[in-house]
Amino acid sequence: MAEFQSLPSTLLPPISSDNCCAREENVNDTAHNRETLLMNHSKKVIYECYKPVDIEEAKEYMKFILTHRSILPNEIEDSFESVVNENAEADISFNDPPSNISPKLRSYLKEVSERRKRLEQHLWFDSNFECGNLSKAAVFKDNQYILYLSSDTNAPDMSQWFYFSVENTRQLQTVQLTIMNVTKFSALYAEGIMKPMVFSEIDYKTSHATWSSDGINTCNLTEHSPASSYGSRMISPYSKGRFQTLPSVSYSLSFTYTFKHSNDRIYFAFGRPYTLGRLRRQFCRLESALFQKSVTATCDYINSRPETRIKTKALIYKHVQLCTSPGGIPVDCVSIS
Repeated sequence: MAEFQSLPSTLLPPISSDNCCAREENVNDTAHNRETLLMNHSKKVIYECYKPVDIEEAKEYMKFILTHRSILPNEIEDSFESVVNENAEADISFNDPPSNISPKLRSYLKEVSERRKRLEQHLWFDSNFECGNLSKAAVFKDNQYILYLSSDTNAPDMSQWFYFSVENTRQLQTVQLTIMNVTKFSALYAEGIMKPMVFSEIDYKTSHATWSSDGINTCNLTEHSPASSYGSRMISPYSKGRFQTLPSVSYSLSFTYTFKHSNDRIYFAFGRPYTLGRLRRQFCRLESALFQKSVTATCDYINSRPETRIKTKALIYKHVQLCTSPGGIPVDCVSIS
């Protein structure tokens, strides 16, 4: 395993030799220390996710994600061709953005493409896809990266789920990834029962290997207290000026991984992802199979909303769109009786 020069102990746990997660407490560490760390390395920030500032930008971004970046590892188990399709669409999205998007989103995609050309010696991070969550990535030392998550919508005190990809890998390269702002304690991670899930596109193409924790060498969950040196209350961008209470304790999750292939695309996730896109495709296949066995079947619009009813000898299937979310995503209701 490669040797790392660890961050100061108040900011990052050293890499341990055992292959399990260890929960460590350090009462001297604060969120301010961690923010200062990232600010001190702001010139080494190598990735920032796209951040819509209003509902219209959020709708456009979601449409872009579902249209151009919706085929991901959790779907390619259903179709091997999806690997090729996903890569092709992702390359088009960064290097040749679609013409029907806003100047802001087009500028962001071109900036990502240009930044990658300048980062030949570093990993290329990405989280602009369904269920993806990685707000920012920065280089600390060679093969050591500091990561920050975006908080959940309307919940500035909650950030636990992560899901991102890295490219520009080198065979047998060992990297240390440290997520600095996990706000929810995970006993499974702390006790070593659970590790980040990993997916390799090359492994899938050659052996159909799917999500696993293979390759995760070490994993440490470190506690930080208090959560903020400025107090436990702050104004959330979603709270319309109202103060919201932040957790008194936060955590950092640090793990190392050794790449098996060069020029691979590796996905890391808190757990095995399951996207809305995959769910919808499975419902489409289910409806197609039920149509073939149906006694009666209707597809109609009720109050301007699509509704599908299928009756077979064994069951009655109903799929109706209840409404749309603020981001423009259809909210469906499926009943089987």
